[in-house]
Amino acid sequence: MTSCSETTLAESTLRGQPPWTDLLAIIGQQLLTQVKTLGPVDKDTIVTRANLATLLWFNGKYREAHSLQRDELELCMMEFGQEHPSTLTSINNLASTLWSIGEWSEAVTQFKLAVQLRTALLGPEHPSTLTSMSNLAATYQSLGRWPIANEIYLKLSDLDVRVLGPHHPSILIRMSNWAVLLWETRRFREAEELETRVLEARRTTLGREHPDTLVSVNNLALTFQSLGRWRDAETLGTEATISAQNLLGSEHPFTLTSMGNLAATFRNQSRLDEAASLEVQIMEVQKKVLGNDHPDTIATRWNLAHTLRKQQQTKEALELLESCLESQARLLGEEHPHTMAMSRTLNKWKVKRGSESGKEFKHHRPIAVARKVAKKRKLYDSGTED
Repeated sequence: MTSCSETTLAESTLRGQPPWTDLLAIIGQQLLTQVKTLGPVDKDTIVTRANLATLLWFNGKYREAHSLQRDELELCMMEFGQEHPSTLTSINNLASTLWSIGEWSEAVTQFKLAVQLRTALLGPEHPSTLTSMSNLAATYQSLGRWPIANEIYLKLSDLDVRVLGPHHPSILIRMSNWAVLLWETRRFREAEELETRVLEARRTTLGREHPDTLVSVNNLALTFQSLGRWRDAETLGTEATISAQNLLGSEHPFTLTSMGNLAATFRNQSRLDEAASLEVQIMEVQKKVLGNDHPDTIATRWNLAHTLRKQQQTKEALELLESCLESQARLLGEEHPHTMAMSRTLNKWKVKRGSESGKEFKHHRPIAVARKVAKKRKLYDSGTED
């Protein structure tokens, strides 16, 4: 029996090329046949279920993948036990899927379990242990616990080069995620330097159309936005969006992320009608594919609120931003840096509107962090349990 395939929280949406519709149908039919002929707890049936969950994830169908992944983990625990390699892979994959649907706190719990078990069974320097450590760091990063994430990345920077070699794809994944952390903490020049290195390496080793390369293009475009390099940002953002549409499809979450980043570039160049039209389009698809309170959808709502405000639609912008803040606080908590940034922005907008109209507005809780939420995407790598 082969080991279940593994998704690791990092930078790749898939290995291989689309389309996957036919493959989804084939594996789905294979699973139905195996359940009937072999039973749901047969080892081969469990592997097929795991492969179908992974393929659904590659297609951006996170909710369907999550349901299958939970079933698969329960079956692995029952059939193989907690310490079997396939069970360890399943724990990691469930955590990765939880990350994709925005359940980051539960993802941290599962990744910590994966690190604990792999360290005990495989050793602290085993590649699979390093994978789970990197995943855990990226999830802490999503939760706004940036010092913890940075500490893990520093530890990995000493380990992975020695264990894997300087040109291993996993090192590029860690470097890319670390660059995102630099960007989130407003160290834009350092982020640009690191992202440029990763992009050049990926274009050389993987090609311009590889999903990992598109993630790097997208992230560097966002850093150019932060540096005010709008034309460079638009050039790269357009490249990422067109390539993602061709490679992944128009409704894949990463494609929608790239489109949203391009819309932000339009807004920052005062091309407001183009930005608003694109953001409304993205938001409607995200509501259908991901849900209204998914982190990606919240970010699009936030960006649309900024566009509406620039269009002098202040009332609509305030209402949308208030709904974003409610969703963000419910999802991530009031102390998350992104929630605090939203709260500060909402207070500022209300004060300005109040001064213009002569009215007073009740403030939200004072906050200390001022930072505009933008969209960077950390995706996944795939491999096998050694």
